[in-house]
Amino acid sequence: MMARRLALPLTLGGGVIFLIAAIASSNAVYGVALLSFAAGLACYYTFPLNPHARSPALAKGGLVLAIVAAVVDAAIDFADRVGTASTVTTVLIVAGSAAAFAG
Repeated sequence: MMARRLALPLTLGGGVIFLIAAIASSNAVYGVALLSFAAGLACYYTFPLNPHARSPALAKGGLVLAIVAAVVDAAIDFADRVGTASTVTTVLIVAGSAAAFAG
């Protein structure tokens, strides 16, 4: 039950922190935003899927991809090694989120 209460605030909070990071141009703040976003997605992962979901495997797999990519991207940001790897993880976050939504 707690995951249901935390999912939306963590996910949206990650987005707000991401905007702050963009304004402050701080990789560490980007890392915090990504970890908050990943925590929110992990809470959504615990929800039972809609019985009318088109593809439960795609929905769960997309969430896992987005969560793992966000955590890896956060580690890259904390290490201040932003570059091609962080671009790839960002694409994977978007792809995983789109797959979860489509599922």
